[in-house]
Amino acid sequence: MSLNFKKVNIINFPIAMVSLLAFSIVTIIPNYFFYFFMLSTILMMIAFLTNWHQIDKKLFNYFGLFLLPSLIGCFSYPISMILEGEVFDYSQLNILGRLSNLFLLFVLILFLHTYIKDKNISLPFRWYWIGVGLLMITAIWQFTDVFLHLTNFPFETRSNLHSTYGVEYSFAKRLTGIASEPSYFVMLAIDFIILSFLFTRGLKKKILIAIGLLLVFLSLSPSGYLTLFFTLIGAYIFTKLKHLTFKFKWHSVFIFIMISPIVIMFLFYFLNSAYFDYVYNRIADPRMLDSSRAYMSYMPFCWAWESNPVSFLFGHGIKSYSIIGTAFYLPDGSPVHVTSNNLFVDTFWEAGLLGIIVLLVFFIYVISRAFKIKYSKVQSFSTFFVLFNLVFSSIFRADFASFRFFILLYLVFILIHYDLRSIKGFHV
Repeated sequence: MSLNFKKVNIINFPIAMVSLLAFSIVTIIPNYFFYFFMLSTILMMIAFLTNWHQIDKKLFNYFGLFLLPSLIGCFSYPISMILEGEVFDYSQLNILGRLSNLFLLFVLILFLHTYIKDKNISLPFRWYWIGVGLLMITAIWQFTDVFLHLTNFPFETRSNLHSTYGVEYSFAKRLTGIASEPSYFVMLAIDFIILSFLFTRGLKKKILIAIGLLLVFLSLSPSGYLTLFFTLIGAYIFTKLKHLTFKFKWHSVFIFIMISPIVIMFLFYFLNSAYFDYVYNRIADPRMLDSSRAYMSYMPFCWAWESNPVSFLFGHGIKSYSIIGTAFYLPDGSPVHVTSNNLFVDTFWEAGLLGIIVLLVFFIYVISRAFKIKYSKVQSFSTFFVLFNLVFSSIFRADFASFRFFILLYLVFILIHYDLRSIKGFHV
């Protein structure tokens, strides 16, 4: 018993640390801390667990389908080197980092599930929640500096706001916490909201979700606003469709009447503020179509169509978007960036039409599985929320090779296959 107790504690610690530090990859914290604990977790499981090789087949197939576009990219990589070698400089392409990252994350999740499925399924998700919670605390610290002028936030991030299409604004800062930029921070803030929803109850749940929503708002990130809006709408509609409970409730009408004046006043203030003008210009201004980011999202489809049929169908090779700038340039004359910041665009370029079809099939499959679960409405809503959060955030952040993406995909798997009401730690 003593030996087992020691094993559990030895393995729990690196699991806790790798989950806690998952957010740090996109912050000013050095990445080697996360990778140290990731490797430590895998090695300790192999060393101390006798059943580490007993892999869950459902989980293996689940992540295998998600990783299939990357495998297609591996297949097309040598072929594209031959067919497109005179167009793109493949000598600048190093695929080992991407391959090792995906492999280690895949193995980590498989081993992790083998260890926690009969012990404490909530362990990695709770620690990931604590990690993003720490990031939220740094954002609150930044808030006390930028808006209240009570403290000094000493960290340099891309929080400055100068102008949009030549329009100057009276405010000059956005909240990022210690994240490198708002688009990184806001996606983690949305993760914090749903995890607070799953791990807390009562007044604490309401307070933490309200803080998360406020921090998303003050990040002034249009991509975050769109992700949160469409995630909420998608989760609500799909949950209603699944349970088909459109019932008239007087208490809901009463609550709606009570909060409507507050919502209307907030919207009136926001719609007439410079904050709304900034967000609106970032989203709806026609000049957005001429921006570098938009250009990198739609032009790869044109360039791929003009290339050879094999590259169009199977892609230009894994991680090949990183060398697209050796052949194509942005309207301002600079090389195309190493990523489009869009999972679907990157996947299409690297794995072709087949790869993007497989990726869409994966998400459609997961949605269909979520419709079949027979758990509570709260769990259904949580499942769709996490899933649509991944889908819509992937339009703005191509972080599919990160532990954040893998742990949220794993959370969707847990939500589909386990009743959280019977699992200690979750409050649904």
